[in-house]
Amino acid sequence: MTIKQLFVLSFLCLCLIGFFLGYATKGVVNPRSSIKIIEITKIQKEIWIAEEYQRGEATWYGEFENGKVTASGQVFDMNELTAAHADLPFGIEALVKNRKNGKKVWVIITDRIPEKYRASGRIIDLSFKAAQELDMIKDGHIPITIYVLKKYGLRDEK
Repeated sequence: MTIKQLFVLSFLCLCLIGFFLGYATKGVVNPRSSIKIIEITKIQKEIWIAEEYQRGEATWYGEFENGKVTASGQVFDMNELTAAHADLPFGIEALVKNRKNGKKVWVIITDRIPEKYRASGRIIDLSFKAAQELDMIKDGHIPITIYVLKKYGLRDEK
């Protein structure tokens, strides 16, 4: 094996090690995918994958509601990545994807969307910060897809 081949092989090995150390740690999200790896250990092997849950329209809310208590009892902060949804459990993380531009943001459900808005196809209200991440401030409402995390067990190595 030549020195050049050895160098290339070493570089590839370091890249693989860096990838696994960077993305297979607790709570790290690869921003270019819908996959969020929560925890992989020798004792408990599991992976959480964001699966499509719902499609519809998203809107955002900000200053008018800022500082008010949400349905979950948490004080609304328009500068946090939170959202209101009709039936997703409080505290759950959801990935919201803007179907117009492909941008994605992880939000935590802390509030309920009012019943009167659901009939128009609106399925989620995003905080101002989440709306900024999706680049939807000017539009006011956009078509989105919501993904929620689902746990899968990994096979034991033999």
